[in-house]
Amino acid sequence: MKARILLIIAVVASLSACSFSSSFMRARHMPAKAPDALMVFGGANQDIYLGTLGEATDEDSIYNQQGKYGNPHSDLSISNKRSVYGSRDSEFSACNPHAPLPPIIVDKYNNVIGDFTSNARLKTALPDELIAPLRKLCKKG
Repeated sequence: MKARILLIIAVVASLSACSFSSSFMRARHMPAKAPDALMVFGGANQDIYLGTLGEATDEDSIYNQQGKYGNPHSDLSISNKRSVYGSRDSEFSACNPHAPLPPIIVDKYNNVIGDFTSNARLKTALPDELIAPLRKLCKKG
């Protein structure tokens, strides 16, 4: 898990030089205290907080199956195959390989890192090696 986080941080540093379209610069409802881990936002305006890419033991982690954002029964979880964010059919889902508006990854300064999606055709999709954990989430359930 730590190696994955370090890899994500390295890619974040390299992608921070990339410019993203102004459509990504929306007001987001950030948690009261922005976590150090990268955050996931989804929805039509990509302003709905969906958790962090933190360790599975972190309360807000999308990998914490006991938490609000990793629980396979939560409406705000990518792990929920019936949720807007985990369905293979939703336009807002990280698990839909054709989703035009998947969740995005944001750092604690509200900088967009890229799309958290299995849709490799999107220009702002994260590199394939960073999507491996997402593929595991999408296969569960």
